[in-house]
Amino acid sequence: MSKILTIDELVDVIDSLKEARFDKTKWKDLGRKLGLYPNTLAIIDSNKRSDVDSCFTECLEEWLRRADNVDKVGKPSLETLADALDKMNGCKAQAEYIRKLGQGDTGKTGEKNAKSTGLKIDSTKKSSKGNIDCL
Repeated sequence: MSKILTIDELVDVIDSLKEARFDKTKWKDLGRKLGLYPNTLAIIDSNKRSDVDSCFTECLEEWLRRADNVDKVGKPSLETLADALDKMNGCKAQAEYIRKLGQGDTGKTGEKNAKSTGLKIDSTKKSSKGNIDCL
């Protein structure tokens, strides 16, 4: 079982998703899969004026604070995050990457980085806006 994550690990979670090449523009879908209510996601979107980076970060903050239906979906952990990514269209490689981090969980969010896992993320593409998209 993966270590339960807290708000103290927000930066590590963000860094792990960045290393996994997760497309931040899919933050709402990720939030839904993690157990956040549509109303919560709409409030985040409105409060942050649709700024993707800010919305992405606040979405993860709410997840780590265990808002809404998070605990019923699964308490915040790398395994729960990987499961949510698995349920999203085209984010299997990102899910696998996060799952590998969780398997080496030694504290924080695993302390393993992309180089030590040996996992290659190749199911992504650059969008016309330069963002990385889950395929």
